[in-house]
Amino acid sequence: MLGAKEELHARGFGIVDAVVSRQFYDAPARVLYWKRRGKLPKNVVIHLGNNGIVQLSDCTHAVLDAGRNRHVFLVTLKVPRSWRQLDNHRLRICARRFANAYLIDWYRESHTHPGWFAPDGYHLTASGQTAYASLVARRISAAR
Repeated sequence: MLGAKEELHARGFGIVDAVVSRQFYDAPARVLYWKRRGKLPKNVVIHLGNNGIVQLSDCTHAVLDAGRNRHVFLVTLKVPRSWRQLDNHRLRICARRFANAYLIDWYRESHTHPGWFAPDGYHLTASGQTAYASLVARRISAAR
């Protein structure tokens, strides 16, 4: 998400709270941080897990902490790591548990487009940034 920050801003996403190496276990605290300040948007996009394992409990807390009146979009991973498949499975489970949670399947959308990624397989190229932001925007529009 950090790599597509400017593209997301260009599509009207006001808050893109993304930093290098953030872990999924930080998600509930970040949701509460923005909620307590009255700035948590109606549509919350969570794309974490590239740097480590997603625990279902963390995902559950993040969705619950956002509240039923918000849509929470969980983005699958396209990362060359051993935990990618497990994390994506857990994100799918988490999204199915809640009426206000939705899956954005970045893996499915991107895994056949190597040109969207730098040689390291993580970082997005300009075309990858555009594709990522476009997918997020489309999925949010479809859920309304």
